[in-house]
Amino acid sequence: MSTTQRRGGSYIWVTWLTGLLSGDRRCTWAPWFKAHFKYDKVAAPSFDQAAWSSDHDDLVRRRVAELTADGWLVFVEDQNAFTLQGKVATLAGKPDIVAVRASDGDLNGDRLARVEDAKTGKPRHADFWQVLTYMLALPLTHEAVRGVSRLTGYVQYRDHVVTVQPEEFTPALRAKLIALIGLVGGPDSPTHAPSPRECGFCDIGPRDCTLRADRTRETVTSDLF
Repeated sequence: MSTTQRRGGSYIWVTWLTGLLSGDRRCTWAPWFKAHFKYDKVAAPSFDQAAWSSDHDDLVRRRVAELTADGWLVFVEDQNAFTLQGKVATLAGKPDIVAVRASDGDLNGDRLARVEDAKTGKPRHADFWQVLTYMLALPLTHEAVRGVSRLTGYVQYRDHVVTVQPEEFTPALRAKLIALIGLVGGPDSPTHAPSPRECGFCDIGPRDCTLRADRTRETVTSDLF
């Protein structure tokens, strides 16, 4: 028996948006459903949660030690959790690391801030969008970030780092992000876009998504070529 229930209002977790923003995902219905309903989740196939958590925590701890040694005041994970309530939806997230310090050589008290997310898997363009979304929300939600002169984003991988300069958060990208929040948080259900690849990693089961595509496409033979 399904226990699916409609939420009191639309609630969006940051990572529900990033695949759509990067083009890695096409199904807008899935995050829309998550934003509007509480449901019984199906387990992701062959995902080792314990191993991921251990690797991720090790990377976060390393970065915290490095930043602290470099003079940053560092806030970690739950200290950075935010809930940003707008007119259409509530946006929520939890950056791995937020750090602040005085600007080098500055005598006017200006402060710099950085937001970092640690990634132990392969680099994805969605990681850029995740940090960019944090850069939208943190100046409004994180006490240590309010009023800083510059907020820079970083995606920290195992062996390299990708920097997201505030100048990269152009008005066009900002508008794209806000428009998607409006679509996912809005009342109208978007069109499904089921595919074996996306559905294989989606935790919305067949009782809630009747168009779920669980099987891989069969190979078709032809004598046309």
